[in-house]
Amino acid sequence: MIRKKVFLIILICLFTAAQFISAEAPASLGKALAEFRQLVLEHNQSMVVLERQITNLDGLVSEVFHLENSTLSLSGGYAYNTQPGDLHKFTGSTSLTIPVLDQLSFSTQLNSAGNGSVSVNINPLAGIPEDITQEQQLTLLQLQQQSLERQLGFQSTIAVLNYVKAKQELDISQSLLDVARREYAYKQQQFDAGLLSLAELQFAANAFSSESIQGIHALQNEAGQRQDLLVLLSAVPVPDSVLNLSFNLQELEGLIVGIEEIFNQIQAVNQFSSYQEQSLLIQKNYLEIELENTWLMEPQFSLSGAYSVSDLFGTPTFTPTANVGVTLQIKVSDFNFEERDDIQTRLADLEQSLVLELYSLQVAQQAQTGALEIAIMSKEMAERNAGFVETAAEMAAYDYEKDNINQFAFEKAQLNKKSAEINLFSALISVYSQFSSLIQSYSHTGAQK
Repeated sequence: MIRKKVFLIILICLFTAAQFISAEAPASLGKALAEFRQLVLEHNQSMVVLERQITNLDGLVSEVFHLENSTLSLSGGYAYNTQPGDLHKFTGSTSLTIPVLDQLSFSTQLNSAGNGSVSVNINPLAGIPEDITQEQQLTLLQLQQQSLERQLGFQSTIAVLNYVKAKQELDISQSLLDVARREYAYKQQQFDAGLLSLAELQFAANAFSSESIQGIHALQNEAGQRQDLLVLLSAVPVPDSVLNLSFNLQELEGLIVGIEEIFNQIQAVNQFSSYQEQSLLIQKNYLEIELENTWLMEPQFSLSGAYSVSDLFGTPTFTPTANVGVTLQIKVSDFNFEERDDIQTRLADLEQSLVLELYSLQVAQQAQTGALEIAIMSKEMAERNAGFVETAAEMAAYDYEKDNINQFAFEKAQLNKKSAEINLFSALISVYSQFSSLIQSYSHTGAQK
């Protein structure tokens, strides 16, 4: 009896120590999650590609002057003439074109005969459609970046929490497998001694087999969750601060409190939306701008001015000339009746799509709110179940001390307590996940309504 009490004390101390370690280590959970989230945002391949596209397109949109497209041309020639006094003749010319804006450019030229000119060209209607298209593409990419950044932020946290849960499940599964193995070996000895029936031995064998299968599943699940972390990081090594995180319910409950506060704040000031709705609003906004800039008639209109000189290298006195030109061309294709009708048709289609998206959002909001309520109820049930199992574990410890149950039943009761805590941890992850989905839906503000 004394040996059993000592063994009981040792086991309880081991379980208490394990819980104490789990309660102390996760003090770094917030730091580890922030570190992993930052690594994901820096290295995730989808985010990297998207940022590169935005940088390149932003450079084109913000490019006001086109001086880097200036061109310098040089040409020369040689002629041989048999007439006396003019056997060799060299000629050359140079020209420089400087595009300042889409609507403004300068050019100058000079040749070896001393003829030169400076001119300016103005095309007030140039470049407008292209600018609108590029600005729309940039705005849509920025909206996509904001959406992906929020998604990866929450997804990385949930992935880490799922990995911690899977790692704890693997530990419990291995412990249960060890208990089942020892119990089967013990009952095998009893059967060999004639103290146990074949049916009872078969029951122990089935339990051992079942725990073996569960152990394989737990091993595969832990490996799969670890692989999910690598996928988020695009094959960048997962930091040890994440791999070594300990299981802790209190820390996760703190995360739930924090994310619920964020949800309550953002719900009070923002509307429920979606990436699709914001994308449609952006397209609608730029179509309206395009319609404003698409005139009923859009002729080819340009202004030009030139200042020229001749015989610059000849006599000291020369006569410069200046001229101004206006060009107006009207073609049948310059009338934009069809283009305006097309834009108005696309606007009408977008309005219809927005109406349909609004109905879809109403359904999605109800579904997400309902899913959150179900997750909260599941969490409450898991809490009650964890309380029941904890009471059963305490009773098992008392019964074991009184010799009412054997060692294997006692160990299973303690491990069942840990399994109930894992179930509660899983329910808390579901609550966090539902809050994160709602927050993302209330954070879509890429376009003004």
